[in-house]
Amino acid sequence: MTASEKALGALYQDYAPALRRFARRRVGMQESEDMVQDIYLHALQRVDVATLDSPRAYLFRIAANLSVDAVRRDRIRSRYAEEAARDADQAERSNSGDAIATLMEFQKLRAALERLPPLYREILLLKRLEHLTSAEIAARVGVSVRTVERHLARANDEIRRDLGA
Repeated sequence: MTASEKALGALYQDYAPALRRFARRRVGMQESEDMVQDIYLHALQRVDVATLDSPRAYLFRIAANLSVDAVRRDRIRSRYAEEAARDADQAERSNSGDAIATLMEFQKLRAALERLPPLYREILLLKRLEHLTSAEIAARVGVSVRTVERHLARANDEIRRDLGA
């Protein structure tokens, strides 16, 4: 074991309990042990701990800096979580608003279709839903192709007028 490792072990025994209490007050119980390990890791990576003049002050400075970083991280996480929740809430409201608007439009269309004369409605539905040609519709309902086209035009006009388009 090197002198630096022995010095680090001695510092851990001397200051770890106090650093744990300090960290617990700053970041909470769950993160305190991780923070203490990070403190010693930082110290080991940055300086030769055997040569420190004030090891206690140095370790507590690292602890204070890491706790500030942890608080900043928590604030950023909570801000992102709040924004994500707000965005999800707005999306849900928007989707429900869109669904309500779509339902209202559907109800208007349904009412407009019900106001059409039965033959107009049948011709329009055969054209729009079954995609039949005018000749196929004429054969099915027993009228001329010209009558199908006239009824289709009138049905479209009445629907547009009822829907306000």
